Amino acid sequence: MDKLHILFVCPDGNNFNLIKQTGTLALAFAAAEIQVSIMVGQVNTSPLNNIHPNINTIHINKKNGWFPNIVQQPLHMRRRLKKYLSKDHTVDIVHFTCCKWPYSLLAKVPEKLQIPTISNANSEQDITGDALNFWQKSLHKKALLASKPLIVSSNNLLETARKQNLSDVAYIPYGIQTEQFKPVLSKRPIRRELGLPEKATLICCMAEINPDNAQLETLEKCLPLSEGKHLFFIGKVTDKQYIRQLKKSITQHRMTDFVHFIDAVDNPEEYLKASDVFILLGGIEERHTTILEAQSAGLPVILAPSANALMLSNGNRCGVVLYPNNPLAKQAFDKLLDDPSYRQGRSINTRAYVRKEFSLGKMLQAYHKLYKSL
Repeated sequence: MDKLHILFVCPDGNNFNLIKQTGTLALAFAAAEIQVSIMVGQVNTSPLNNIHPNINTIHINKKNGWFPNIVQQPLHMRRRLKKYLSKDHTVDIVHFTCCKWPYSLLAKVPEKLQIPTISNANSEQDITGDALNFWQKSLHKKALLASKPLIVSSNNLLETARKQNLSDVAYIPYGIQTEQFKPVLSKRPIRRELGLPEKATLICCMAEINPDNAQLETLEKCLPLSEGKHLFFIGKVTDKQYIRQLKKSITQHRMTDFVHFIDAVDNPEEYLKASDVFILLGGIEERHTTILEAQSAGLPVILAPSANALMLSNGNRCGVVLYPNNPLAKQAFDKLLDDPSYRQGRSINTRAYVRKEFSLGKMLQAYHKLYKSL
């Protein structure tokens, strides 16, 4: 491979999915003997610190100032990024793993320095900026044009970008390292090691706990729970009021013994291997990799309707999309939770689907081809 120096920029070090996405790419290309550096915003340290002896990782913490936080922090990071690129003239490409507003403004820095720049758009909101006011939306659109190309991971995002008249867009689906999530022959030993119920059906919901990820709706859908059916919420609490509401509902339904909370973990693959079903009723479009990883672990998935839910579930062959007022979807949902034979029939398809359509090797080849073309 040609000697390149790629600077991966993860603007929000508090976002677990972005950290994971950045680390996956950085490690893969470092292993391929491409020079890699990482810049992480909003934190003093992260799991990306010292992930590889040949990777230099820089963390840029928040800075207090007179301006509102949403403006101050990107401005501070822009200054640090400009200083870094002005000193290190070996950087060939700057790859932003997020272009969410206001982090999209960062792409203007390498553009002004005439350094090739690409960015990942991870949701429709990243592209449209529909929640922004007029001046923010205008600045955001101009900033997106600095990324040549803008990277999208689904046909839906590709169509969204075209509707926004963004012509320089590349489609690269997510890639999953399926061997890391290879199912175990017996779940009991791994459950024993993790301190999980050994004989119950374990329903796993892995996402930050906040209203966007719909844990309250997940609880309601999964009721009633019992000694034979437990629900696990795995993820960092990002809304304290919401978790109080969630715990109040659990208490009111007398389900305290059957609902469990586990903070964000360093070994999510172990918890997925220990589970029987994966459910996510909110934040689908921000968690494609988590959903695909669950399927890599042999889990059928239960998803709320979203732009890519049907694609992620392989047309319901690997689980079910819970379309409202759809008796067939409700029937499939009940069987996934209560019928081990039906559940096994869905799980047979999961790993094969991910390995065929979302292999890590295919994703890395696509990125390397793109890097060489810039």
